[in-house]
Parts: sequence; C-alpha cells; structure tokens
Amino acid sequence: MTLPAQISISVFSNEFGIIFVFPVLVIGPVDDYAPPIQARKDKLQGGLLAGGFNEASCISRYQSVLYRKESLHKASPYLILRLRSYEALHKRCGPYTKSYNKTLEKLKTGDHLESTDCNYLVWISFSGLGNRILTLASAFLYALMNHVLLVDPGDMVDLFCEPFLEVSWFLPLDFPLTRQFSSLDKKSLHCYGKILKSNTFANSNRSISSSFVYLHLVHDYDDQDKLFFCDQDQTSLQKVSWLIMKSDNYFVPSLFLIPSFEQELGNLFPRKETVFHFLGRYLLHPTNESLGGLKPWILYKPENRTVPDPPCCRVMSMEPCFHAPPFYDCKAKRGIDTGAVVPYVRHCEDMSWGLKLVDNESEL
Repeated sequence: MTLPAQISISVFSNEFGIIFVFPVLVIGPVDDYAPPIQARKDKLQGGLLAGGFNEASCISRYQSVLYRKESLHKASPYLILRLRSYEALHKRCGPYTKSYNKTLEKLKTGDHLESTDCNYLVWISFSGLGNRILTLASAFLYALMNHVLLVDPGDMVDLFCEPFLEVSWFLPLDFPLTRQFSSLDKKSLHCYGKILKSNTFANSNRSISSSFVYLHLVHDYDDQDKLFFCDQDQTSLQKVSWLIMKSDNYFVPSLFLIPSFEQELGNLFPRKETVFHFLGRYLLHPTNESLGGLKPWILYKPENRTVPDPPCCRVMSMEPCFHAPPFYDCKAKRGIDTGAVVPYVRHCEDMSWGLKLVDNESEL
C-alpha cells in the first residue's frame, strides 16, 4: 500500500526580521504520524547515541529516527569514540560525585585550583529558546576539549531529556553561584575580559588566581572578551576549574579558528557543516524533528518596501550562523577577515559579518 504524502511548510522569523522557510515531508494521513510497522531503523543512529536508557522515559531519544528521513550523514568513528569517553568523564565528575564535591568545596572557600581531576563549564540558561539550543550545542563542543558541562536548569528540565546515563547534566539547585548568574555581565570582576583589562593574573605565566571565571560571549561582548577565541588565552582558561558561560551566539565557527583545537575538531567533524546536525541529535531530545538534515531556504527581508532580487536563496550549509564573531588575528594582533582564513569558515548569506561552517564542496 502506498501512503499519501504531502509537503508542509514551517516558517519562522529571527530577531533580525529574516524569515526562514523549511519544507517538511509528511508521509501518511495528516492526522496519523505513526511510522510504518515495517520500519526498522538504527535507533542508535550509527553509534551516535548510547544504549542503556529507559526508552519509555524519553520516547523521542530512540523513536524520533522512525519519523525522519534517513540522514545523509554518518557520525565519524572518532566523534563516537569521544562521546563515549565524555560520557565516562561525566559519570565520574558529574553532580554529587566525589570529584564534584571536592572541587565544589574549593569553590565555596574561594581557593584557586589550577589543576584538578575535573574541570567544569557551567552554561547559564539565557535568551530565547532558539539561542539557548544553539549556545548549548556550542558549549558542549567546547566542553569536549577539556571540561564537564553542567547546565543551569532554568526551564530546560521540562524541554529536553537527560542526555547522559545515571548522572545528571543539570546543575544542582544548591550550587553556590546560582544567585549571581543574573547579575554576571562584562563588567563583573570575575569576567575574563575584565581580568584581562585589569591584568589581575597570578604571575607572568598568565595563571588566573580567581576561583572561577565568567565567560561573557553575549552579542555585546568587547574586544577583551573576544580573546577567548585566542590560543594563548585558551591555555590559561583550560587550567581553570570553574568556567561560567553566558552566550546568545552560536560560536562554533570561531572554535574552528583556534589552532590548538583545529585538528581535534577536524577529526570529530570531517564534514564541517554537520556539527549542529550531530550535536543536536545527540544532546537534544526531542529536536530537529522537522529539519530532516535539509538545507533551508532564506526569504530575504524587504528593504524600503522593495522585494530583493533574488527574493530567496538556498543556504550554503545547514549549520547556524554566528552573528557576532571576532575579527582579530591573535598572532598579528590586528583586525582580519575571519571569513577568509580557512575554506570551511565563511560569511553567512543573510548577514555579511556573520560566520558559518561549510564544506569545501558546498554550493555557494
């Protein structure tokens, strides 16, 4: 029996008035989305997802693949290996573990820890849902380099399932800095940009004496905050036990421009434009329900009541756009066009100063 099919359109507009149009293929009657009985798809998505979860507690984790068109992309063996490695790290270092309690006690007393078994990146729930989804994926990719990601619950507990077995990724409600989250900004004493301006390092090796560092990666961040994307600064930050991050930007493209991260990220994602595709499917359930790995169309915003020519275009990559990237050469210490440094980081179609990841063979 051939099931009827129809094309529906999902439309939304971002804060800049740019309209995105996504085609969605629906197989079967409009009021019946159940997958056909004969569907036998790989619920672990080629090893991207870990087994062992109680399927009934989060149906979308393993069943969403039954509703989607089969992905054209396969996770690299190295990405799968690193995800399993991170899961083991999270189990050892997550909330209320021995390592967590030890590191937390040092934070409470204000002691500086330059080297610990577990270093943490705390993601603050900030901005709208779309930005939270994008920044959470960005934060997790950064955490894969050397940190354990802990998520400020906000309303995220009700939106997404726990992605890791046994140990939660949500920051405990009794975390001592939680009350400070709303007041943290680029003027805060613990802000990394502020530390750079004040030159309050412990020694000439740029060791940070603070018990925690706040990373301000919001759209209004200044030049000092943007030095987060420099190798020398990452050397200092990788030694900090507690990093607290607030962002409303998908900053993944600039992570690929950090020389010490470049090879590792390249091994994780040989196809650069699949970063969010895989991280979204791994971390966020339910998520990516309607995108199906398609490259969306952008319908340009009219200017002066005039329809642009052409009025719309197909994006070069299904990766999101980093709206507020730095334009700085960390070695030469001068401004640079960061969209022309490597072939897989280019400017966005609808925002000339933005950056996004593409594959070399992507159509422009």
